[in-house]
Amino acid sequence: KVTSTSDLTDGTYLIVNEASNRAFNGNDEVNGYVTVSISNGEIADPNGAAILEIKSMTGGYSLEITNGENANRFIYGKSGSNTIEYGNEAVANEITISDGAATILSNSTSFRYNATANQDRFRYYKTTTTGASYILPALYKKQEATFSNYCTFIPAEVTITAAKYATLGLPY
Repeated sequence: KVTSTSDLTDGTYLIVNEASNRAFNGNDEVNGYVTVSISNGEIADPNGAAILEIKSMTGGYSLEITNGENANRFIYGKSGSNTIEYGNEAVANEITISDGAATILSNSTSFRYNATANQDRFRYYKTTTTGASYILPALYKKQEATFSNYCTFIPAEVTITAAKYATLGLPY
C-alpha cells in the first residue's frame, strides 16, 4: 500500500476502497468493482481487479489499464462530468497521497469510490460532487519478487542419492 506521495513511483497498481475491500474493475458501471482480501496491508490475489500501469509524465501521471475489456486504454476525467474517459493516449492525472488516501485529479474531476446504494462504483466525479459516500481510494503497488521469496535452504548435512539427482534433472 502506498501511504504517501513520496512513495509513488512508476509501476503496477490496484485502486482500492479499503473500507469495503473493493478494487476497481476497470469499468464505469454500477457495481464496478471486485472484492479483494486485504491482509497486513497487502493484497495477494487481485481477483479480476483492473491492473494499472502508473507512469510519471509531464503534468502528473498516466493511468493505463493493462487487463480486462479496457486493456491498453488510459483513464482520465472529463471536466464537468461524473464519468471515466478511456483513451489511446496518455492524459496527465495529478496524484497526491496522504495517510494512504489517494487524491487523483484529472480535468477538474476527482477519482473516488461511490458507496451510495445502487451505485457502488469507481469513477471520476466533478470536484463539486461531495459527501461521505464519495471515498478517496488507496493505491496498492505490486511488489517485486526478491531472491529470498523463492529460495529454499537445504540443511548442510543432506545426502543426495543418484535417484534424487535424476529427479532434479541433474547429472550424476
